[in-house]
Amino acid sequence: MIGEIIIFLSLILVSSYFLYLAFQLPKVPWLFIGSEVWPSILLSGIIIACIMALVYRIVKKNYYVPPRIERDGMFRVLGTAIFISVYALTFEYLGYFISTLILFSIYLKVLKVKMVTSVFLALFFALLATIMFPVGLLIPLPRGHGPFNEFTSYLLSLFGR
Repeated sequence: MIGEIIIFLSLILVSSYFLYLAFQLPKVPWLFIGSEVWPSILLSGIIIACIMALVYRIVKKNYYVPPRIERDGMFRVLGTAIFISVYALTFEYLGYFISTLILFSIYLKVLKVKMVTSVFLALFFALLATIMFPVGLLIPLPRGHGPFNEFTSYLLSLFGR
């Protein structure tokens, strides 16, 4: 109980500080949605969720003790950490689109999603983010090196970037 309260309060304090910093970001006059909007929405959501969790813990007073992680659950946690590490290492070299497409589809396949579905979902989300960030919000994503840079540049040129 005390540990949860400390974690929630520290998360509220850290999120409040970053929310303050998000409002200090420079505003670009020709953009309707600037760079401060998405961090503000996410951080406000974190603060509200932590406050609601604190109120719930104080009012309800029943505590949930989570069960121990079984072997399969531990495999998923470690697998996720490994995939995130590989993704972070390949992000700059392969670029955002290629690394997201490859690693997201492999990760979904490891989670026992059908191959066609995993490739389709990976392609959909990689294209969505590739269009949303560099084209819609004018936030550049890594394009990669060598042929990966050329492919990503060609893909973005289809959308005028």
